[in-house]
Amino acid sequence: MDYALLLISASILLNLVILKALIEMSQEIRSGLEQLDHKTAEAIASVVEKFGGGGIEPINPVQAAIANLIQQRIGSPGGVENPRDLDGKFKVTEILKP
Repeated sequence: MDYALLLISASILLNLVILKALIEMSQEIRSGLEQLDHKTAEAIASVVEKFGGGGIEPINPVQAAIANLIQQRIGSPGGVENPRDLDGKFKVTEILKP
């Protein structure tokens, strides 16, 4: 009997069994993830329903206007300038020279 043929046949059969096991495990993982997804969605929905979902008070218009003003000030180039040399060091302005 040719042992090489027997060994090749056994390894092919073993690979098929391992492949089948991996496919079944993949299906179990998919099923488990779907169940987890549904349970998570139900938990989130129950928490939102329990706390009313709208428990957060709306944004105060005055605070929104102040935040908008701050954002405009930060974005505008008219703020404090820190001129630098090519080395990255701050330049001395004319006011500070003796």
